[in-house]
Amino acid sequence: MGKKSKLEKFNKLLEKYKSKRDVVKIYRQVTDGEADVYGVIQNMSDTFMQLAEQDEFKFNGEVIIRLDHFDSIRCNEYDITIKSILEGEKHLTKSKPKATKVDLSSWATIFTGMMEADIHVIIECEDLKNPTFAIGPIQKVGNKSLKIHNYNPEGIYDDKPIQIKYKDITIVRFKDQYSSTFRKYLKEAKGKKKK
Repeated sequence: MGKKSKLEKFNKLLEKYKSKRDVVKIYRQVTDGEADVYGVIQNMSDTFMQLAEQDEFKFNGEVIIRLDHFDSIRCNEYDITIKSILEGEKHLTKSKPKATKVDLSSWATIFTGMMEADIHVIIECEDLKNPTFAIGPIQKVGNKSLKIHNYNPEGIYDDKPIQIKYKDITIVRFKDQYSSTFRKYLKEAKGKKKK
């Protein structure tokens, strides 16, 4: 079986999981070890996959990963049980979880849409020698990189936005409880509360 036919077979499997709204585990290996993602596939393009991330029988935000950046996918009896519980708890219905409309054509279209919708993001570059984690609002979207106004665990913005190259990005999280709540309490670098 050639590489193309394997890819087509794999994509059909992903489409099946997506259409059935199955709970899946995406296995990923990064510099610091395992970085698996667990949830329901919401949308896909030729390059990206958007999932609603599941945690402790609830959905906590959304995730975008590259289709070429995971090792395997699981949907077994355990995952079927989780799906059944999510349905019983009314967290997984025809209308829930609702997918954020994102143009999955490229990182540039993804981040442009998020910047226009004022969505704070968590961006990780997990495959670098020194992995990068950035959280905050998107400030500028370019052809090969973006700028994000990162803040620290104390809720204080960095003096200047940081630049991240698209080629280094491995995962983007958004509309999660952490960033959605924290953004209400952020402060400028000088200690003034952000308006």
